Amino acid sequence: MPFASKTKVATWSPVYPADVAVVRATLAQVPALAGLPQDWFERCANAARYRRVSDRQVVLERGDPVLGMFVVQDGAIELSMLGRSGNRYLCGMFTPGQTFGLIPSIDGGKTALTATAHGESTVLLIPRDVVLEALSNNAPLAVALLITVARRARFLIDLVGNQITLPLEGRVANILLVATQFQSQDAGLGDPLELRLSQTDLADIAGISRQALGPILKSLDAAGIIALGYRSIRVLKPADLQARVEKGVREGA
Repeated sequence: MPFASKTKVATWSPVYPADVAVVRATLAQVPALAGLPQDWFERCANAARYRRVSDRQVVLERGDPVLGMFVVQDGAIELSMLGRSGNRYLCGMFTPGQTFGLIPSIDGGKTALTATAHGESTVLLIPRDVVLEALSNNAPLAVALLITVARRARFLIDLVGNQITLPLEGRVANILLVATQFQSQDAGLGDPLELRLSQTDLADIAGISRQALGPILKSLDAAGIIALGYRSIRVLKPADLQARVEKGVREGA
């Protein structure tokens, strides 16, 4: 569906000394950064910049020059791109403690996706030179971020593969299941998890209309597998979602 965003904010503000404790608390939610030696953790915290954005405001646009690694402090940030028809293709939703911009931070290339706020949000920026210096001096950080990039690449590969191989219900179930793993690496198959996804967002990820998506979500909600909320979907029974995916695989075989 066509998707309009507000004007991008041009500046990143320095973090004042009184707010450094809040920045430390946010960075401590990022497993890779929380494991840094104290001096490097402090260096990242002291170098951070921040930007507060309103709902649907653009943080970064596809093609922007690299700035560094971003961490969501509060709110939610979506990564997407627009097709030639103006349709939005949603590639991920990031919540507090999650990072984005890892690939351009490492390879120096331009931003591949547009980052847009979902609700009032605050984003931290760790400049690229600080990120690269920390990576060069801390092998565990490099390994942890490499694993993060690999998991996200697998997420996108799964999305493309399932568009081709799974029937509609299996495709939706798999997107919800993979999204829970993407949003919280600590969530096991028995742990409920709230996804900051509206039905429109989910339809855009699946590449279908809301009219086609609605009956599938109602069926999953009625079965107690998910609970639909305002601009959110709570996954209650990931194991049952997995069963729907496996059923779709069998039907597509």
